[in-house]
Amino acid sequence: MARTTRETLDAYFAALNGEDWDAVRTLFVDDAVLDGTAVGLGERRGLDAIVKFYQRVFEKFPTHADEPQTFIVDGDLAAVSIAFEGTTADGRACEFSAVDIFHMDDGMIVKLEQWYDTADIARQVSG
Repeated sequence: MARTTRETLDAYFAALNGEDWDAVRTLFVDDAVLDGTAVGLGERRGLDAIVKFYQRVFEKFPTHADEPQTFIVDGDLAAVSIAFEGTTADGRACEFSAVDIFHMDDGMIVKLEQWYDTADIARQVSG
């Protein structure tokens, strides 16, 4: 039985925060798109590229938490505001807000658009 959109979103944030890459793979369709072009990070296509992106990001933040704040779900489309808190490998704190827009099909993520201020993050982690 397919997950509801909200169940998938809850599983997504739990998997990210737990760095459970096998679980992440079960939430996206095989040819899913992770779209960060609006924030200058380009687009990743397919499970391997998406998981590799998250692994590289979280290597830089050994401690991290993506805490969803607000969920707006309308059928197969959802927007989630997120508060991120993390610490870099060299001990720098980083906090920022983000919005993720999920395009779903039958409980699976087809496309995920990410929106956040990369310049602010760069300032925080570079000192």
